[in-house]
Amino acid sequence: MMLTLLMWLQVISCVFQYLRMMREQGPERRLWEELNAVERNEFNYMEPVSFQYFSQGLSKIFRPSCIEHMMRIAWSSL
Repeated sequence: MMLTLLMWLQVISCVFQYLRMMREQGPERRLWEELNAVERNEFNYMEPVSFQYFSQGLSKIFRPSCIEHMMRIAWSSL
C-alpha cells in the first residue's frame, strides 16, 4: 500500500513538472506545425461518411454514459 502511494505521488509530481515546463517554454513550434499539418490533411482528405454510419458511431460513444445516467435517475427516485 505504501509503495502504491509513493508511486502515485511520483506520477503526480512528474505531471506537474511537465505542466510547469509547458507553461514556461511552450510547445516546440516545429512539432506544433507538423501536428497541425497532419490533422489538417486528415480533415481535408477525409472520405465522405454516410449519415447512417456517423450516427451509429455517435450512438456507440454516448450510449454508455446515457445508460449510466438513466440508471442514476432510476435509483435516485426510489
